[in-house]
Amino acid sequence: MGLFSRKPEARQPTAGYSRLGSGRRLSSSRSVPDCLEVLTAVVSSYRPERQGMPPLRPATCVWRVPNGSEPTAAVSCEDDRQDFLLASFTKAPGGTEIGLFPLGSGDQRLVLPIVGHWKQHDSSLSSIGTYPALTALLGVPTAPEDLAQSTLSMAGLPLTWENINEANEKIFEMILIKSWEFIESQESSTVATRHLEAVKRTAERLPPPAAIQSALDALAAWNSGVIPYIQDLPWRCRAILLEAAEVGGWPTASGRS
Repeated sequence: MGLFSRKPEARQPTAGYSRLGSGRRLSSSRSVPDCLEVLTAVVSSYRPERQGMPPLRPATCVWRVPNGSEPTAAVSCEDDRQDFLLASFTKAPGGTEIGLFPLGSGDQRLVLPIVGHWKQHDSSLSSIGTYPALTALLGVPTAPEDLAQSTLSMAGLPLTWENINEANEKIFEMILIKSWEFIESQESSTVATRHLEAVKRTAERLPPPAAIQSALDALAAWNSGVIPYIQDLPWRCRAILLEAAEVGGWPTASGRS
């Protein structure tokens, strides 16, 4: 999914959450962990793996389910067309109930090729209906607190204070760049610059991991319609740093010693 391949949805009244449309409802005889493993295999088959980019990312959601049974797990990913998809997994008698929530509205969009691909891995998968619109409210992605450390470890760089600080700063800067691009495209460069200045002032009072999260939260507060498009942003920043490290273009603090 390209973060800027389409414009964000209009502003929405539920602060900090993006309201999703109806969802495809499926059933599997497999357990929740097994279903997650199958979905990982399906999504991974669509495109070459990018170092630092997990095929599934944990998703934060508010659920409005009729029976009050909230999903055991929820993840975001991209389907075969690189479109955003939220997948939920709820433990059920005899297996797992699965929800697939693409962007947009109308049940016609629930004819998803990924379901057929999934059935090739799990013959017990069957369609049992749909979830109504607004079943899921998608929240801001949670950046891992050890994002900088995991980036350094993957790059084979020492976990020095200088390197950790440098990685955190790079990730924070990249999120600010994406924020500016979103806001400038919808409003103006003046509004985008004012937004970044406010985020930087807030970040000065926070430890680096919290500063990264505050930048994500601030972007979602500006327009909750961007939330589906930034679900992979922390990991995308990590992947960019890893690619830079491969060609020796990233470390500027204590280097590789």
